[in-house]
Parts: sequence; structure tokens; C-alpha cells
Amino acid sequence: MGDSDGGGGSEMVEVLVLVVVVVVAMAVMMLAVVVVVVTVGLIVGVVVVVEVRVRVVVEVVAMAMMVMVMVMVMVLVVMVVTMGIVWVAVGGGGAKSGDDDDDCGGGGYGYSHDRW
Repeated sequence: MGDSDGGGGSEMVEVLVLVVVVVVAMAVMMLAVVVVVVTVGLIVGVVVVVEVRVRVVVEVVAMAMMVMVMVMVMVLVVMVVTMGIVWVAVGGGGAKSGDDDDDCGGGGYGYSHDRW
């Protein structure tokens, strides 16, 4: 429906999709950071209250750091996969498939000029 007016409508949809994906990705990152901070805070708080040995504190902090790294890696993987899906859906994938000749050498941005 949006393609009949020279692509203006679908351009807006693509931009909106990209904005939504970026906002969601940022929200997921913030949520992951908050979860990690709260978890580490709770663990350290419990450890301090119970007054266990320093060695256990080091082990708990190391475990919390491992969990944080795993969460960050998972978030990064999800972001990369999501951006890849959006890139292909928006049409950026077409520029890599050997049809660079007809988009004025624009590379990844060439797909938007084909519609005018």
C-alpha cells in the first residue's frame, strides 16, 4: 500500500522499525545492567551481613562477574541477530548480493534510491 506513492510510506515504516529495534535493544541493555547491579548488590549485601570469609566474597564476586559477562554476551548476540533480521527486512541485504551496478554506487544506502 505504501509502495504506490513512490516509496515514501515504506521509508517511514523502515525508519520506525529501526528506531523501535534500537530503543528495544537499549532497553534490554539497561535492564540487563540493572539486573546485574541488583544481583551483585544482593550477593555482596548477604555476604557482608553473614560475615563470611574474604575468600568466599572473592568467589561470589567472580561468579557474579561471570554471570554479568554471560548476560552481556547474550544481549549482544540478540542485538546482532535482531539488527541482521531488520537489515535484511529493510532491504539492506540486497546491496550485498551483487546488484551494486544499478544503485549509483551507494552501497548499503542504494536501495532507497531505486524506488524514486
